[in-house]
Amino acid sequence: EVTGQGGNVVLAGDKTPGELAGFSPRMMSELKGATVVEVELPDEDMRRDIIRRLARHIEIAHPEFVLDEALIERIHTGIRGPGRELTGAVWNLFTEAGFGTMTPTSDMLERVIRRMEGEVRAPTIELVKKAAMKVFNVSKADLESPSKARSVVYPRQIAMYLCREQTHKSFPQIGRAFGRRDHTTVLYAHRKLTRDLPNDPELSADIARVAAAILELQASGGH
Repeated sequence: EVTGQGGNVVLAGDKTPGELAGFSPRMMSELKGATVVEVELPDEDMRRDIIRRLARHIEIAHPEFVLDEALIERIHTGIRGPGRELTGAVWNLFTEAGFGTMTPTSDMLERVIRRMEGEVRAPTIELVKKAAMKVFNVSKADLESPSKARSVVYPRQIAMYLCREQTHKSFPQIGRAFGRRDHTTVLYAHRKLTRDLPNDPELSADIARVAAAILELQASGGH
């Protein structure tokens, strides 16, 4: 009916049409014949904008619910997941602030972040590698190889960086897991990415993609 009247149907999902199951052959044909567009994870500026827009929307009906830039930045840095986790944090803060009857404080926000992030266990080094393999379409052998090709070095450095940030393992432990590399290799990767992150939106987006893949693997029972 919609398409017959000249309209369009937009469907959102976390799988491509070819990966879906449970639909009739005709429906599968329709889905596979449609235009597929990948929606990437939001970059740093978009993450902050998501928070600001939702906060302003809530503020219209609840004038006491005002988020200053410090709170916005803390949500951005404290919540590691994609956009829906950011909006969840804002709504949780709204509840914490007496359903918008009080102005949010940093203490309120820290309680929200602890509740939301406290349930996320630290990933293993192997899980981080699996996430990088999934995002960049490289193999475990690639990540552990001595290859200096950028297509391998780049995802390897991101994996090393996230291993250090999220697994609580030491530089030597991480180095051994990546083809028995010296700890200085991991240290170099971590320092380089830490230095480049503020001024490299592509790097920031790629790290966010791998971080999101880590959460997805954990949610699906990965180790």
